[in-house]
Amino acid sequence: MEEESPVTIFWETIEGLISKVIVIRREHIKHDLNTGKIYIWFAELYRAYEKDIRSRGNDNVRSRQAILDQLKEEPYFIKGRCSTRIGKDTRTCIVLDYKKCPESIQRLVKDKN
Repeated sequence: MEEESPVTIFWETIEGLISKVIVIRREHIKHDLNTGKIYIWFAELYRAYEKDIRSRGNDNVRSRQAILDQLKEEPYFIKGRCSTRIGKDTRTCIVLDYKKCPESIQRLVKDKN
């Protein structure tokens, strides 16, 4: 059986947090319909992911940088550091291509817009 990648585990955990109505709000994710880009406040999503994994008694959490490094290899990844306004605040975000994203990420966007 093939082991899931840390990136897949990260997105599945975030999706699970949404289903529990925890943490993820409009200030975490922005979808620019004109450009097809998704802006994600990754630092904050990573904190939620790490907290959730540790709360389940698992101390084997991939580092933020390890997940970012793997994200950079994904076909939907555009940029790693981009300042953009989400809501009232400017956030440092990662930028993804909505059309190339897996369904789990597209669902995150649909749930928040």
